[in-house]
Amino acid sequence: MHAGVGVKRADCLGKPAGRRKPLPGNGVTGPVASGVPLDGASEASAPLVKLLTTREVGALLGVAPREAARLIRTRGMRHISLGRKLGLRVTVEDFTRWVEREKARR
Repeated sequence: MHAGVGVKRADCLGKPAGRRKPLPGNGVTGPVASGVPLDGASEASAPLVKLLTTREVGALLGVAPREAARLIRTRGMRHISLGRKLGLRVTVEDFTRWVEREKARR
């Protein structure tokens, strides 16, 4: 057998081709980080703050999610970084403040 000529990688390695092992938490509906408690409040009594993803920010601004991430980083919008895979999150209040500030600049 020659690799790359109609042969699957699993066949070359001698392993059966199959599904990948499911990650824990798959099948969980709803957002991963729907909100965070406000500063200075205990978690039990703290109201949750709505967090927007870069996709949601992009939809509100009418730009692509990658462009929204660039705007968040370069234009001074307060944000929370959740790592490489989860990306950036912005509170609704910070987003509206930023939009008003950007309108005033123009």
